[in-house]
Amino acid sequence: MTEFDYSVIPASGRLMVTIHIGKVILTKALSSRPSARLLEQAVSDAALSSDSPELAFDLCDKLAMPPTFFDELIRIVREQSQPPGDPLPRIELVNVPSTASSTFHAVCRSHRLSLKEAEHGPWIISRP
Repeated sequence: MTEFDYSVIPASGRLMVTIHIGKVILTKALSSRPSARLLEQAVSDAALSSDSPELAFDLCDKLAMPPTFFDELIRIVREQSQPPGDPLPRIELVNVPSTASSTFHAVCRSHRLSLKEAEHGPWIISRP
């Protein structure tokens, strides 16, 4: 079982589960769809930990994240954390090693999601 951090989001009172990617993927660079699939069990475990938790992924100590990894991560969350027809939980990426380029925004649009990036803060992926 992957270690998680749990916190309550003050505004909504909802549970946020943070998955520490570095505890699952040991390489410094997140490389491909198959490497993203290594997070599948962690996402499943987090989804089972509470009814519809919001998810955060901590990329601390990672040097790069390509759009293919990001796209696969969204697919994994969709597969593991929601029954068909339910909305996708809000996702945060913290300690992201780069800014959100137009390619990352395009990935979100392809999933009918929006991406907001706080200055020096998390990426927030949610329904528009």
